Amino acid sequence: MADLARLRIRIGGQAPVPAGLFFGSGSGATSAALRHVDAAGGLMMTRLPIPLQEGEALSLAVERGTPVDAAYGVAAAAARPGVHLLAQFGDQALDDADTLGPAYAFDRSSTDAPPALRQGKSIRLCDAGLPGGPFYINDHTLARAPDGRWHLFGIFHHELADPLNEVDFVHARAPAGDPAGWSGNDFVIGQGTAGVALSVDRSLGETHLWAPHVAKNGNEYVMAFHSGGPDDDSQIKIAHSADLETWQRRPLKPIFTDICTARDPMLFKAGDLWVLYYTRCDGIKTRLNGVAYRTSTDLENWSEPAMALTLTKAPPLPNSGYTESPFVFERGGWYYLSATSYPVEYDATFLYRSRSPFSFGDAAVAKFKSHAAEWVEGGDDPGHGPLFITHAGWGQGGVWLSPVTGW
Repeated sequence: MADLARLRIRIGGQAPVPAGLFFGSGSGATSAALRHVDAAGGLMMTRLPIPLQEGEALSLAVERGTPVDAAYGVAAAAARPGVHLLAQFGDQALDDADTLGPAYAFDRSSTDAPPALRQGKSIRLCDAGLPGGPFYINDHTLARAPDGRWHLFGIFHHELADPLNEVDFVHARAPAGDPAGWSGNDFVIGQGTAGVALSVDRSLGETHLWAPHVAKNGNEYVMAFHSGGPDDDSQIKIAHSADLETWQRRPLKPIFTDICTARDPMLFKAGDLWVLYYTRCDGIKTRLNGVAYRTSTDLENWSEPAMALTLTKAPPLPNSGYTESPFVFERGGWYYLSATSYPVEYDATFLYRSRSPFSFGDAAVAKFKSHAAEWVEGGDDPGHGPLFITHAGWGQGGVWLSPVTGW
């Protein structure tokens, strides 16, 4: 590591800092050219000129003393099994492990204080009080159609709580408008089949449906969700829609299964790379609560899991209950990860932050009164508009929204 060429790594909007970036398993690694892809938001991804196979090693290097501005270094092939990745800031090794997913080089010496965030008054966005109730909406997601209208999807069931028999995703709609202008009960659940987005399909081995998350992918929308299965072989699936009205599972089988009642998937796009975060413990033996992630370039083939967050101080749980409903977003050069910790309080959601979307420390920067939190941005300037946090769950009577200020 001492002979690494020095790169200048630009951390978001911060000034360049000296850093070293190394991909490979150690001595004997061959050098390759560093390629840049200039993407929106200042992200410049490194691309490897040849695909790596299992057991091969490759280092990234530039001529010593040559400044290179790069937001982060991401190896597209680093997710392949057997590929090692090491990163270094100055003389400090950031990650000396066998990394199965991509890793970011970032400045851990930053002393920027976290923002003093404040949660404002809540309004009810969607009333679950339909005839025949009471009902509840739990983990949910919001998506905006090209015509400006909004759609809400979520777990839906008759009170009292009965998670293993939650078999439908509710579908509610709101007129076109900015979230900053929502005033209450803006979302209305459709009548009959128009109020159901997706139902369990037992012929496919599904036992229940939990925690949908919708993201836009080109001209279509994708929904990630949990579809049941044994606790240590839980299924994560993907459905597709062209209009947010009709959904089709593709593929029919799970995109992967995982341990610790793996659930609550959330899709995030980093450049050309899809990242899927989800609730999962760190391992069968230790059962430390955490948030795992996998990466993909096509939404079909996914890397092996790696941990984005591991809570070393919370009591181990077989279902990672301290890190439910993970949600990641970027703000001001920082990545934020929120997770609900129902053993602390049913409506306790903690917020973590990092310069890297793949590595969050076990130190929350804020706590909010929310369960199954999603984040929604208003305004017309992505990354700078007002932010809102949602809240839902058993006995809550629907989905709620409150502003978060202080960014």
